[in-house]
Amino acid sequence: STATSGFGSTSEFAQNISIGNTADFDADGISDAIENQAPNNGDGNNDGTADRLQPTVTSLEIDSTGKWETFVTTGCSDNGSVTSIDTGSLAKQDTGKSYPYGLTDFSLNCSRGDTVNVTKYVFVDDQPSSYTLRKYNDITDVYRDVPGSSIASETVGSAKALVARYSITDGGELDDDGTANGVIVDPVGLATNVSLADTGENLALLLFG
Repeated sequence: STATSGFGSTSEFAQNISIGNTADFDADGISDAIENQAPNNGDGNNDGTADRLQPTVTSLEIDSTGKWETFVTTGCSDNGSVTSIDTGSLAKQDTGKSYPYGLTDFSLNCSRGDTVNVTKYVFVDDQPSSYTLRKYNDITDVYRDVPGSSIASETVGSAKALVARYSITDGGELDDDGTANGVIVDPVGLATNVSLADTGENLALLLFG
């Protein structure tokens, strides 16, 4: 989906465990058929269990790129929904930044006040030093760095990946709804700086107005 509405569209009264179906066994919003196409034969994070069977592991194709990502959480009961968002479709852009692999929009079903460890695998052979992990707040239209995050290049099974890691607390500063209600919302992505040549800006205009 490329929809820009519905960030964290799970109610604060959501159940802590989602109910799956025959098309989406783990109820993470990504069909089993799609998750089966992920790197490492449908086991994106290479933990020995197919992603479609794990409610806290979600693999999906990154919107408009043909690349794949795997989104893994520990500390909540399940990934209530996970989608890829092309930042170009958003009303507010992040000045001076580009998101070549988009944003991962998600809501997590937890117990109130839970702290969750997040691991985001982006299956590309790229340099981690070029990127910063940043989040977008759909309510305030503000982008910011994710404190305490790390990005590394790793070999995951048979695939190379950029691997970002961080922690988030229900109701904490990174949770968009700001309420300890058992639902965590935190769209995040790998951002890189945009050069003046990329933006088409004239250096003289920027320096002298």
